[in-house]
Amino acid sequence: AKQITKLSGVYQSPVVSPDGATIAVLKATGGSAVGSDLGAEAAYDLLLVPASGGDGERLRSIPFRGSNSRAPRLQWTADGKRIFWIEDEYPTPRAHEKTVLKSCDRLGHDVRTHLRFDGAQEVRLSPDGRSVAYKHDHQAWLASMPDLGNTTIEADSLPSRKLTDIVGDWLDFSGADVTWSQGDRFYSLPVAGTVVKPAKDAKTPAELPNALERPLTVEVPRFEGKVTIAFVNAHILTMDEAGEIERGTVVVRGRQILAVGANILPPPDAKVIDLHGKTLLPGLIDVHAHLHYASGDVFPEQEWRHLVNLAYGVTTAFDPSASTDLVFGQAELIESGRMAGPRTLSTGFILYGADDTQGAKITSYEDAEKHIKRLMRYGAWGVKSYQQPWRSQRQWIVEAARKLNMLDVPEGGGDLFMNIGMVIDGHSSIEHAIPVAPVYADVKTLWSKSKTTYVPTLLVAYGGVSGEVASYQREKVWLDERLGRFTPPEVLMGRGYRLPLVITDEQEMHHDDVAKDAADLQRMGVTVALGAHGQLNGLGPHWEMWAFTIGNAMTPMEALRAATWSGAEALGFGKDLGSLEAGKLADLVVIDGDPLADIRQSQKVAFTMKDGVLYDAATMHQVWPERKPLGPFFWQRQ
Repeated sequence: AKQITKLSGVYQSPVVSPDGATIAVLKATGGSAVGSDLGAEAAYDLLLVPASGGDGERLRSIPFRGSNSRAPRLQWTADGKRIFWIEDEYPTPRAHEKTVLKSCDRLGHDVRTHLRFDGAQEVRLSPDGRSVAYKHDHQAWLASMPDLGNTTIEADSLPSRKLTDIVGDWLDFSGADVTWSQGDRFYSLPVAGTVVKPAKDAKTPAELPNALERPLTVEVPRFEGKVTIAFVNAHILTMDEAGEIERGTVVVRGRQILAVGANILPPPDAKVIDLHGKTLLPGLIDVHAHLHYASGDVFPEQEWRHLVNLAYGVTTAFDPSASTDLVFGQAELIESGRMAGPRTLSTGFILYGADDTQGAKITSYEDAEKHIKRLMRYGAWGVKSYQQPWRSQRQWIVEAARKLNMLDVPEGGGDLFMNIGMVIDGHSSIEHAIPVAPVYADVKTLWSKSKTTYVPTLLVAYGGVSGEVASYQREKVWLDERLGRFTPPEVLMGRGYRLPLVITDEQEMHHDDVAKDAADLQRMGVTVALGAHGQLNGLGPHWEMWAFTIGNAMTPMEALRAATWSGAEALGFGKDLGSLEAGKLADLVVIDGDPLADIRQSQKVAFTMKDGVLYDAATMHQVWPERKPLGPFFWQRQ
């Protein structure tokens, strides 16, 4: 491979012209930063770049498809005279979103709109121009394509064939076949012989006996510890029945905890690390982490948000709303050691009840089950029921998730009565604070009889001024050396230096009342877990933990329990994570101080261990099983 352009930027969707001489490509300046999402972009530039090298010629601007994490995928006509792409279209400000297939000539002129879809997510033309494949409501469709001219055709009128019933993704044509994928399965179907039907008869997928299924399997070793380490003389907070152990020892072999106790001799082959004056506890678990993944299909070599969370002791993160395309791929990179970060689980994209091209239309139990199976194909750990307007829709999702052994975490939405219904209906959790505080014995007693976890996300607590405001008001985050080492400067300055809202009177804060209710619920047996909502990756989970203790709502031990054991239980990892016990995974945090004496000392992370791999938290240099320095980020190189 060789680099053929010199101008910096985010390049997407390169496609070679039929004669091999030119590359059509989209270029964005990068939003807030390379490796960040492109939400700040209004458009891409469409470039033609010589395959022999050069920075190319800008043809025109193409609007960024904000409803989709993917960049528009470009295509050439067979004669190489025109270039196709798709755009979102809103006929009027409040109209239903449409998707249009457009093209221009090699000068960027003669722009034509060829097809209009009722919210398609992908559109691909066959090489001979006689067929079009498109993705609508997450399913793959094949339609006959009329001759392209200067008129716009409504795609709903085309003779078509529904190809899938669970999901049809990454559509394309390979020779005479239409192809698509479902997670780790790849399908191809000869276009010839595939009967398309009049639009009114095409809604139900028929059997496709000629479709060929192939597994897509890549196996690599898991990145994990390979040595024996003994942490000695530590103040250990086990988070199980053993509680506190003074001057204790934890022995790790490979990726598992071998022994925990006060009178344990390190094995002869162990690397011994003396933790006198330091506290050892399980890795922190953020069960409502938003990592704001890069968009447009491109992964950074090292996502800074993953790294800064690991640097502050977060070893497991559950993101209940993320790009399906990106989150599971990055999670696999982390597990294989190609990227450093917490163990990352997700719902993928939400089961969105709004009228959206990526929405999840649910009118029956069967619809709910299909949507959950669709996300399971990608590796989802659960699903997020997001603003489904009918209670029956939410109940169908609950029942299907229970049948398929998946978490069902709903968007709380700041609606107390809806939240109570969610508890009664058996959702896995309530995400975000119930907006009314305080609540009384009726609500607390009802909740305590359920198995529904409470994730109050105090930094964005509904119903009043949130904890994020208080935290930014108290902390000069742009001066924090560790945050600055792993976070782009514009992110820290943009959020922390000029506050969007300042409340000087602490009595105006609302999240402290929410914290008191959460503490009461925890003591009544409700699993209350930490969720920092991605408001400030790294330090944010500690802010969330500290907020639990405001006004002595929770004790430091109760807050630490919410950040460790409760998160493991909420995610179904109680047998593997959340406490320091023999046989559990070696996810540990070493604090330079005692967070029981002062909860704010939790941020003084000296070492983080995930799966038996030990990092110096201040620098994120890998210490064991081998010494490996961390290279600079892009903003540090420029």
